Amino acid sequence: MSTARIVGRVRSCGECPKRAYWSGGKYQCSVIQQPLTDASGIPAFCPLPLDPSALLAKSAWEEKNVTAIMQAAADKAMTDDIDQMRHLVLTAASMLGISPRLGA
Repeated sequence: MSTARIVGRVRSCGECPKRAYWSGGKYQCSVIQQPLTDASGIPAFCPLPLDPSALLAKSAWEEKNVTAIMQAAADKAMTDDIDQMRHLVLTAASMLGISPRLGA
């Protein structure tokens, strides 16, 4: 049994294997039967999964930012600026999708 492989990255509708001739010189996405008005980009309705390397880069960028904010919060914890520290911790928590629980 063979394992599926990624053939390559799609950077526009014009190079997508799911692009199909529709009518009158126009093309559509064969997955969702949506007309393609601009073959030079990727529309929001694109059904293809996101490029894993782009997701990894975004994740690394978010981790770097959260780390920097938490370092600043740790530095503020050593001073009398507790309000600034609280703000930094809440900012980092928000970036991680964490909401503070009231009354906790």
